[in-house]
Amino acid sequence: MKIKTGGIHYAWIILAGSILVAATTQGPIGVINSNLFAPVIADLGGEMNKLTMYVSISAITMALLYPLASKYLATKHIGKIIALGILIEASAYGLMYTYTEVWMFYISGVLTGIGGSIISFMAFPILINMWFSEKAGVSLGIIVASRGIGGAIFSPVFARLVAAFGWRKSCLIAMIVVMVISLPVSLIVFKRPQEMHMQPYGAAPDTISETGKGSSTDWGMDLRTGLRSPVFYLVWITGIFFSIAAGAPSYVASYSTMELGNPATLSATAFSALNVAGILCSLILGSINDRFGVKAGLLYGCSFQIAGCLLFIFCGHSIPLLMIGAVIFGLGNGMYHLQVPLLVRSVLGGKHYTEIWPILMLGNSLIGGGLFSSLALFYDKLGSYKYMFAFCILLTAIAFVLGTVAANKGKKTRETLIAAENKG
Repeated sequence: MKIKTGGIHYAWIILAGSILVAATTQGPIGVINSNLFAPVIADLGGEMNKLTMYVSISAITMALLYPLASKYLATKHIGKIIALGILIEASAYGLMYTYTEVWMFYISGVLTGIGGSIISFMAFPILINMWFSEKAGVSLGIIVASRGIGGAIFSPVFARLVAAFGWRKSCLIAMIVVMVISLPVSLIVFKRPQEMHMQPYGAAPDTISETGKGSSTDWGMDLRTGLRSPVFYLVWITGIFFSIAAGAPSYVASYSTMELGNPATLSATAFSALNVAGILCSLILGSINDRFGVKAGLLYGCSFQIAGCLLFIFCGHSIPLLMIGAVIFGLGNGMYHLQVPLLVRSVLGGKHYTEIWPILMLGNSLIGGGLFSSLALFYDKLGSYKYMFAFCILLTAIAFVLGTVAANKGKKTRETLIAAENKG
């Protein structure tokens, strides 16, 4: 099927399709996880950390498959590969309809990991890199924001579905919605510039590489050099700490319901408020990075994350303070999904981004995401999620320091790499 775009550059069609797919796949993932924990434990019994282990299994599976997923996305029919990832991930939620024991959720953990390795952190950066020589940062920020839009819309909807039909049928409905919307978009819209006989948006004729991946004059550290460079590991550890701390929002609804005693619908509203603020964060954070640099982005995001966690800890049974905390945390909730990629590009460069990014994400997800279920141990062993929020404050503060040090070294890294390339 050929899409007629008139005078619109096809890159904007790619962006529109990416927004729709991200909103209907990535957005609902956190919502489903957050709103499933309490009803599943109430129905099947068991400890919270044993149920949330399926999220860690998903993260570990996803991390191990990032390099393979990146390779196929970069070399095969990108629309079909993304569609395959969507099909696998959606099926994982549909299978939950049949589960009668907590351990069965680990099956869905593996499947969401396989599908997520394609569509969570690899597909959209690669698509944007193919199609945008200009406006790439803004475009990626909009896609990240669309995840928040999907979460904000789906959170109250899914909570009401669970209340009306139970968690099993709600998961089945979620699967159907994802497949009906996202699969056709992926198969019809997502193509390479070569397939459309077009150049990326904003590219000059003499800067187009054969793969359509942008300017050949971009600087950047390759993987081999990175593995021998201290600044590479500074960036990597920063991303890992942000990855662990990024698990905190998924427990906000459980904290509100199980510890503070609020109704499930109110807890879902708090999570929705966090996601709405996260939409603004993606747009604001991208603009701050463009205008003032990555250190300013780090300061902005970390300040809001820490302030939000403090309000969660001290809100007591005050619903207004809980909601304000959710909004404030949300305004800084782009550190892992957006600030880390921008930090990588700023410090290590963009020339070898598709080579170096999957390896960095492998470590971030394997360690950070793999420890997601461990955050639930603060509630299981100590009886309160407040200790978890305090732990995330510590991680965020350390990540800010490490990220700032890495950013300070970024200018020197760039000068060294450019000088080496010019000499070569």
